[in-house]
Formats: sequence, structure tokens, C-alpha cells
Amino acid sequence: MKLVKTARLFFTQGASDKVYEVDLCEQQSDDPQRYWVNFRYGRRGSTLREGTKTVTPVDLAQAEAIFKSVVVAKTNKGYQEVGSHSFSTGSAFSSSLNTLLRHIDSLKESQQRARSIWRLPQQPDTRQADWLEKGINERNHWLENYARLWTLGRVGDGRNLARVKPLLTSETPPLRSLALEVWLRLGDDDDIAGQKAQLLASLPGELTAAIAANDSAALDALLRQQVTEHNPHANALLKTLYLAALDSAPLHQSLLTLLDTLPLRPGLFQGVRYLFKMAEFRLDAPMFALLAWRFDTSRHFYSADWDGVYLDGVGYIKPSKELLRTDSRLAYSRKTRDYLRRRSWRALRRLGAREDPRYVEMVSAMLLQYREEHLMPEKQGWGEGNYAADAHLFAWNAILRSANPAYQRHHTRALWIKLDDEAPDLRGEAFPQLWDRRPDALLNLLLQSESEAVCAFALRAMQENTAFCRALSDQQLAELLGRPFPAVVEFVLSRLAGRLLSRDLLLALIQSKHPQARIVALTQLNSMRLFDDSELAAALLLTDDAEIRTWLDGRFQAQPLSATEADALAQLLFRRLNDPATVFSTKHAGWLAVCITSRLSGCMSQLSLETLSALLAHPDTGVQLLAARLLVASHFALDELPEALVAQLHASPVAQIRAAGIALLGKLSPEGLLRQLPQLVALLSCGEAEEREASYALLAQLAQQQAQAVFDALFPLLFQKEEQEGAHAALLAFITGQLAACLAALDNGTLWRLIHARAQAAQTLGAEILQSRSALTFSVRQWAALASHPLYQVRAWALQAFTEQAEIACADAATLSLLESDWPQTREFGFAFLRQHYPAESWTPALIVNLCDSHREDVQAYGRELLQTFFKHEQGEEYLLKLSQHPSVTVQTFVTHFFQQYAGGKPDIILALAPCFRAILSQVNRGRVAKDRTLAFLSEQAAASPQVLEMVGALLSQLSLTVVQKDKGPLIKALLQLRKNHPQLNLPLEIVPRPVQGEHHAG
Repeated sequence: MKLVKTARLFFTQGASDKVYEVDLCEQQSDDPQRYWVNFRYGRRGSTLREGTKTVTPVDLAQAEAIFKSVVVAKTNKGYQEVGSHSFSTGSAFSSSLNTLLRHIDSLKESQQRARSIWRLPQQPDTRQADWLEKGINERNHWLENYARLWTLGRVGDGRNLARVKPLLTSETPPLRSLALEVWLRLGDDDDIAGQKAQLLASLPGELTAAIAANDSAALDALLRQQVTEHNPHANALLKTLYLAALDSAPLHQSLLTLLDTLPLRPGLFQGVRYLFKMAEFRLDAPMFALLAWRFDTSRHFYSADWDGVYLDGVGYIKPSKELLRTDSRLAYSRKTRDYLRRRSWRALRRLGAREDPRYVEMVSAMLLQYREEHLMPEKQGWGEGNYAADAHLFAWNAILRSANPAYQRHHTRALWIKLDDEAPDLRGEAFPQLWDRRPDALLNLLLQSESEAVCAFALRAMQENTAFCRALSDQQLAELLGRPFPAVVEFVLSRLAGRLLSRDLLLALIQSKHPQARIVALTQLNSMRLFDDSELAAALLLTDDAEIRTWLDGRFQAQPLSATEADALAQLLFRRLNDPATVFSTKHAGWLAVCITSRLSGCMSQLSLETLSALLAHPDTGVQLLAARLLVASHFALDELPEALVAQLHASPVAQIRAAGIALLGKLSPEGLLRQLPQLVALLSCGEAEEREASYALLAQLAQQQAQAVFDALFPLLFQKEEQEGAHAALLAFITGQLAACLAALDNGTLWRLIHARAQAAQTLGAEILQSRSALTFSVRQWAALASHPLYQVRAWALQAFTEQAEIACADAATLSLLESDWPQTREFGFAFLRQHYPAESWTPALIVNLCDSHREDVQAYGRELLQTFFKHEQGEEYLLKLSQHPSVTVQTFVTHFFQQYAGGKPDIILALAPCFRAILSQVNRGRVAKDRTLAFLSEQAAASPQVLEMVGALLSQLSLTVVQKDKGPLIKALLQLRKNHPQLNLPLEIVPRPVQGEHHAG
């Protein structure tokens, strides 16, 4: 590509020294659109970042226009072309320190001098320190003295304190506080010791004692107790504590712990704000980063765009007046919060602009503050772009994304807007040249940060330092493999390509969650004889991973260990098991116990009680369980074990370890184990799943010789309430599997008790035993009862009994109870069975009436069907009297068919049917046909006898007063007919003539 035109521009102001280069290039082609405009930019002397203004080639005219516009735009921003010179005389940004100091001296206004002092370099410098100290005097505005003090504390030494000491008693609190900080920073040992003694003397006695003893736990507790919003001296206490923390690392850490959750509220915020400013002055990276993060993630206490705030329990108050009070009920406003968030980045930006190497340390602490719980839901912006989950992390974003075109700072709010997806290879961080000098800090971020964005930045920056990457040790690469971010693991894998991997790297690859990392490790492991390296084999045996366990089982099969190899591996393994740092899950402990007892069985005879006792005392539960399992598998008899050791197993809070203690009983003789039977059975009710499993294993061992005793002990549990989920299922599985002979010998009465027990377990066992019993085991009545059992297995057995023994069933009226079952399947079977098998001569009126009297409509219908099929004239009165007592409307209607033929002209039967008549006529809003038939019959038969007439009159009179309105008419009509036919009958009727129209009448 041919260079057609180029421009090289530079920008120098204060500590800024930037370069911008623009090229117009021509590619070798006959196409008119063959020109490109490219650019490079960055700090002078650093590697420049490259870009292009033309995504695709353009023609020459367009290329020149683009080239010119870029140069003009940069010139308008203060850039100058190389070769030209321009100096801003008297400017605070002169290239020489002497010029800067003379310029500040020439400024007449004190506050203007203060603003210029903040821009001075802040690395130690004797000449600058002398100038700063000389300028401190009472005539200055306090802000100038504050700026001089601040900068003097950064650049001076003990020779510059002459004018600082008077400020220790200044009437201006900020000056007084900062003067003390500077004094403690620059003073001689005697002066500092005196000041610190005064500070400690002002603290409560218990705090002073905890600081002197470096007691972190006591300090944490005391700070939580005393630094609260209810303590009126909390702000002053925070300030004193931070001063005392200058040479007390435990106190400093306790302050960090406290401030991580301390509410930013009135009564506390003034002290927190002081700590933030002084952390900035001291360049106390952990404290500054923590508080900056708190301001980014903690909502303001109040917001007052107008001079009025409503507080719960107080009402409306004016901030302008409230904030003047020493006990103000307001603090940490929205404006204050936004100011502090911007200040945090401003302080860091100033360090970077001065090329201060401490910038990297400060921003590293800020980046490491990242915690996912402080992220916000992603939101769409009003205009271009959106607000990512980390948009509110102002300084954090500025550090990572100041030069990233995919992000933009909000023009008014302390937020960052995401405009586009981030280019994977673009370094968008602020001050990249400072990071390039500190690849070790980048590595530290990669190893410690929980943010994928931070690790992505650190990885991009570190990869540009190829020499540092090549020098990474195996230990460092192994630590990087443990990170959860795929990009970091892929970087490590790229460094390992083609290398013979060390033991540490192989283990790190194995333990990585990245699939490709494990493939790389297993590829090398498969090509070597694993057990030649006992250290590696022991480490793999302790690796808690299902895939590795399966792989190791395969290797043990393919490469059996010699006795010497097994002994060496076992010794090393037990040495590592004794390491307090060794941890693994209980599942891995179970596998490892099997592996040791089967693959390293030779070592079991050499295990001592001291070794097992030490492992049982290990802090990790997995190691304890392994020791317990090995103790069970060991050659030691139960009476050889110390009582304290056995008691330790039984008292363990871990159920699996207690189960191992139970398994130790397996070392007893059969007689000794039989004596433990009550305790084993009791564990089945109150123990956890693991303890129950261990008990069942011992019961199975005992059942081989004492099956009936075990069954008798377990039988009552079938009727008890299930205390633990799955306990009954395990009990049934054991009884049916281990005690089948006892079940076969069970008598019928006990079987019936099991089937009809309330406990589900007993019913289930009874149903299973029932399947092997003959139908003749029980009677027809019992079959019928079993046909309505809640368990399907039982019902199916009963119905099969009816089918197989139909002749016996038909000879017993209990078969009819099938029709009353609550189970539809049983009733359907009953109807079909009776129609098919029940002989006609067996259907007596009593049986048919019994069916008609059922409360089930389908059974009633079947009874009516049988009555009509097997009806005999001489049985009519019997049917009538018996069916008349049924409450069902359907049956009552059916009965009315018999009134005329079997009750007509028979006073005794009519009188006997009086309750039936009353029941039919009392029905509400139903049985109209039956009512009409009954009234007609009663009206017709009223004269059958005086007793019948009296009964009919009384019945109709009483019902006419109580029935619903629409039924009164037919009853009154019937009463009128009785009055007409029998005038002598005393009825509650009075016939009133209808008045003649127009005739005067009362009312």
C-alpha cells in the first residue's frame, strides 16, 4: 500500500503528551475507489492504537476531504502539527515546574491559586515542598492553605512541618483535620508517638486494649457495638479510629469490615465522608476503593431539588436550616452522592494524568470491589444505547471504558451508556501505558477479580506484554486455570500447547471446569504410567470429581498396582489426608473408602488406631467419614476399640458417620448382635436415612440365623406412623426380601389385621401376601369387604375370588354388598356377576327390597328391574309395605303403582301406609307425579272406613298449613271435596262468599 499523504499532530498540556497521526493511503488497484484514511493515536513514546476512517476504500476526492476534516477537527481541539511551537505563557500547565510555581505566585486571588495548586505534580520533591510550606500563612483563603497542606503531605518530608504545626489548632475544622494527617505522615517519631498516645487515650478503654492486643475479633465486635447511628459521638470516633489505624493493620481491616455494611445515614455519614477524603489523601487503596464502591451502590438518604424534605415521624423540614445543626437529621443527599462518585474518578484520573505509578494500585483495589449482588437490572435508555447492569458503577466504568467507543458517559448523570457490543480485542481502559508497566498488577486482577469484564481487560492488556506472559510460572498458570472465565482458561491452554505438563499443571487442568482443559490433562495422563508418580496419583485420588473417579477406576483395572507401589501410594495418601487443607465430599469419601479397601488392601492390615483417630479428628467431614468407613473395614474387633472412639462416631453431627458407628456392631457375634436387636429396630423409627440403611444391613446379617426374631421385632413398625419419609418403603423392601419365609407362615387372622390396618405400610404388605393365598382362605362376606378395599391389589384379588368361586358366592347373600361399594369397578363387576351367575330362585322379596332400599340410584334401578322381572301377585302387599318406607322420590313414585291394586279397599293397609303418604306429599319442589297419584288415591279411599277418613282429613289439614305455596291448591281442593262428601268431618275450612261488585264491605 502506497502512502499518499500524512499528518502528525501532538497535544501537550500539563502532564498530557499525546500524539495523533493520520495517513492517506492508496492500494494497488485500477479501481477509482482505492484510497484509505487511517489513523493512530496514543501517548508519546507508547504503542499507538490504530483505526480507520474508511471502512471500505473511497475515491481520491472523498479520501482527501476525510483526511482534511480529521486534521481540522484535531487542530480545533488543541492539537498542533509537528514542527510548530505554541506556549501558553503564565499558564498553570507550563512544561517546567519553576514556570508552574512562578505562574501560581503571579495569581492575585487566593482561591485561584488554590485551584492551580491542585494541578501540581504530587511525587516527592524537595523544591516543590519548600515552596508549598513557604506559602502557608493566615492571610490566604483557607482553601489555598488546604491545597498546600494536601500537596505538601504528598511531596514533603519532616523538614517541612514548621508552618504545619500552627494549623493543628486552626479554627477551620478541615484544615485542622488535614494538618493532623500531614503531621502524622511527615513528623518525627517522637511527635508522632505523642499524637498517637493522645488519640488512643481518647478512645474507650476496651477499644484501646483491643488495638494494643491486635485482637481482630474483639475489634470487629466493639466497632459494631459502638459505631452506630444511636451513638452521638460516632462520627468523631470514626475519625479517631482511622487516625489510629495508620500503624494498626488489624484496626484498619476491622474498619473495612465495618464500613462494608455501615448505613450511610445521619449520625454516621460525616465520619464516613472524612474517611473517604483522608483515604484519598493517604492513597489508602482498600479504604478509598471500598467507600467509592459504597457511594456507587448505596442509594442516597434523601433528595431535595427544592428546599423541603419529608422524613417519616418528623414531617417536612428545610435542608438549608437542618444541615446547619450539629445533630442534623439529614445527610448523604442525592447531590452529595453524585459529587462523591465523580470525585472518586477525578482523584484517580489525576493520578493517571501525572503518570503516578500509584494509579495502578488504587484502581486495582477499585476493580476488585466488584460484587454481582450490587448489579442492577439492565434498562433501555431514552435515546441511543442502553444502561447495562453495571452502568451505575461510575469510577469502575471510567477505569475500564474511558477510551472504549462502545461506551459513553452520560452527559448529566453519573452513569455509563452502552452504545454497542464491545470489540473483543480493543483496549478501552484509561491510561493504558500505566498498565503496560505493571503486568504483575494485571495478573493479580486475573487471579482475584470476580468480574468477567475486569478479567477480560486484564487479559487483553497482559497479552500485549509477551515477555511477561512467557515468563509465567507453572504455579501462576495453574492458579489461572482455577478461574471461572473461559477466556482466561483458553489463554492458559494456548501457553501450554505442545508442552510437557508438570504435576501442578496436570492437577490444575483436571480441576478446571473448562472441558478442554480436562481433555488436555487426560490426554497426557493416558500416555503415561500413572502410578510411577505417587504424588500425582495421590492428588488424583483426592480429586473430588465423578469423571476422574470413573477414569481412575479404569486405570486401576488396566494398570494393577504392585505391592510396593500400593504401599508407597498408601503412605503418601494418608500423609496428605492428615493435612488440614484436604477436603472432599462425603460421596467422594465413600468411593475412596472402597478404593482403599479394594485397590490398596495391603495397607489395611498396617493401619493403626492412632492414624484412624487422627483422621476422625480432621476438620473436614469427608475425611472423617473416610476414617469411619476404614475403621469398619479394619481388622480391629469391636472390643479392641476405645470406648471414646466409638462414642465419637455415635455423637457425630453427620448421619453417615453415625451410620458407620452402627456398622461397627457387625463385628459382634450372632448372639451379641441379637442382643442389640431392640436398638437396631428403634433406629428404624428415629434414625436418619443413613442410620436406617446401616441398621438394615445388620438386620439382614442377623436374619440369616434369627429370621423369626427379626420379623417379630419389625412387625409392630408396620402399624406405626411414618416419622421419616421413605422409612416404610425401606421396611417393606427388607421384610419382603429378607423375611419371605416368615410371611408365608403368617396366619389368616394376622393377614386380615394387616389388610385392614390404618397404616399404609401394613396394608401394602397385607396386599402382597394376599396374592399368594387361596380364595377359600376367607369367606364370601370377607371377599365382599375386600372388594371395597382402598388398594387395587386387594380389590382385584377379591373380584378374582368371586369369579373363581362363583357357585359359593351365589349361595351367600353377602355377594349383594358388591353393589354398595364406593369403587365403580367393583359395582360394575357386581352387576355383571349377579346378572350372569345369580339364580332366579334365589331372588326373594327381601333381597329385592334390600336392593330397592339402597341409597344408590343405580342399585335402586336394578332392584326395580328385578322386582318387575320376578314379581308375584301374592307378594304385592309385602313389596308395597316394605318399599313404602324408602325416602327416594324414584322409589316412592314406583310404589304408587301398587296403591290401587294392593291397598284399595283395605283400611288396615291404608292406615299402615300413612307415613308413606306423608313422606310423598311433603316433598318440596319434586315428586309431582307421586303427589298427584297419592292425592287421587286418598280422595278415593277416604270413605273406606271412619278411621281412614279421619286419617286422611288430619293428614291433608296438617299438610295444607305447612307445604309450599304451589302445593296448597291441590290439598285445599282435596279438603273441599272431603267437606262436600262428608259434611260431618271437622276440617279447618271456612267458605266465605265472594262479595257482590259495588257492595259496601268492611276494609
